[in-house]
Amino acid sequence: MAANVIRAEYDTLAQIAAQFAQQAEQSAQMTNAIVVLVDQLESGAWIGVGANSFYSEMNDLVFPALRRLIEVLGDAGGATKRISEALKAAEDEAASLFKGSSEGGAGGAVGQIINQIGQVGSRVMEAAKNIFKGGDMPLHVIDMTNLNNVDPQAIVRQINPEGRPVVFMIHGFNNSPESARAAFESAAAQMREMYAHLPPEKRPILVGVNWDAETIGTGEVLGGVGAGSGIGGGLFGIPGAIGGAIGGGVGVAKNNYDQANVNAVATGQKFGEILETFNEFYPESKVNVMAHSLGNRMFMEAVASSDVKVDRYLAIQGAVNRSEISTGGRYSDVLGSEINSMTATYTSSDMAMYVHKGFGYGTGLGNDAVGINRPNYTAIDLDSKDKWFDINHYGLEDPRLFNVINDVFTH
Repeated sequence: MAANVIRAEYDTLAQIAAQFAQQAEQSAQMTNAIVVLVDQLESGAWIGVGANSFYSEMNDLVFPALRRLIEVLGDAGGATKRISEALKAAEDEAASLFKGSSEGGAGGAVGQIINQIGQVGSRVMEAAKNIFKGGDMPLHVIDMTNLNNVDPQAIVRQINPEGRPVVFMIHGFNNSPESARAAFESAAAQMREMYAHLPPEKRPILVGVNWDAETIGTGEVLGGVGAGSGIGGGLFGIPGAIGGAIGGGVGVAKNNYDQANVNAVATGQKFGEILETFNEFYPESKVNVMAHSLGNRMFMEAVASSDVKVDRYLAIQGAVNRSEISTGGRYSDVLGSEINSMTATYTSSDMAMYVHKGFGYGTGLGNDAVGINRPNYTAIDLDSKDKWFDINHYGLEDPRLFNVINDVFTH
């Protein structure tokens, strides 16, 4: 009699995860639209006792319930994806048990296999437990790719931290919405691990900020000459191979980078409104920010254009000219009291920063973060000599940053 075979259907799990994500996004869009309409009514379009009762029910009952639904759908999608990954890892490891040698005789081999199966099972159970810890630290992703559709009040109401701190995560240049979300999810998984020792009420709400940072495809390389690899996935975005990362300062890549800088300024001004609104609505919740590459220009523009309060700011390989972060510089506000403490990472081997300078944007903070004159400031040299064939531009989700992020936000 044949034994029953249990095998994960990975395609089905992927479809389920995608459906959860789609439903979460559609629910968020619907909620935002309703919030905008209610705001319009509440601004004077409808007044009276009945109107006040309606507003109270919407703000105190309906919107919180919709936000919880969005969080649950988002967590379900992420959990399904991570379940698939955990099962695949366990399946691969279980298969590998029978590929090794059988040293120690039959008894020894059987004992070794049983022992390893037990270890696989333990890891799967531990992974399953960790998968659902995301409920204590939900990940919101706010869409700022079309600034005409951004309503700061609607976005802030959707987050509603209920007194807990918040960590905003901002991606850099050359990130599509899909790659940005993947980076946010990976970074969120690492941060949940960092905060696991703290009680749920001390763990932050995580918010990914998706903005129009432009992208460049394979072959859209510096000087207009295709280099095959390294540019599409590596330049200023998620780290990749070195191929094509250094070259002439003209062509499609520079045009896109110039446009991304323009977008960073415009988006930063709108993001400043979001932070101002958040500070106003939830004064008891501390705001923290970590930004990567050109995302730092976007955030610094928010600080420069609005009156905000930020507790901790981590600038990861900042693609901002050092001269702009000085007394009299455009972003001198980051040196003042609007930001309580600031940490910046840098490395002389960051090749994306070489290109940033070659494009005419000066020495980036990601190449040299030493000597910024502000209180509560720390510069961290990542010194990536061990990654010679990487462009060493790191990223929000890079595991090499685990200790840095942990030190900045949990201590």
